[in-house]
Amino acid sequence: MIKSNHRTSGGLLIFLSSIWAFRNLSITYDYRTHPDILRLFRIPEWILFVQAIIGLIGIGIGIFVAQKKMNVKSGYFIFGLAWLVGLGTEFFLVNF
Repeated sequence: MIKSNHRTSGGLLIFLSSIWAFRNLSITYDYRTHPDILRLFRIPEWILFVQAIIGLIGIGIGIFVAQKKMNVKSGYFIFGLAWLVGLGTEFFLVNF
């Protein structure tokens, strides 16, 4: 059995979640500062805000995993579920 390192796992969760939150907030900023640019697909702003909140929740989960307040497996499970919900809402509402 492989030993899990809580700090490395928590750092990875924090890193991925911060990239996710930054992506959604930068798209929102781009939509608001450049409204004259025509885009093929425009993600609704409320979806971007929900996904940014999911990213912030992921950062909190990463902190809990790094501080050993949460198990690594449950941290990754909650993190993966949150990402699936975020990507699913984006895919479903933008494409249909």
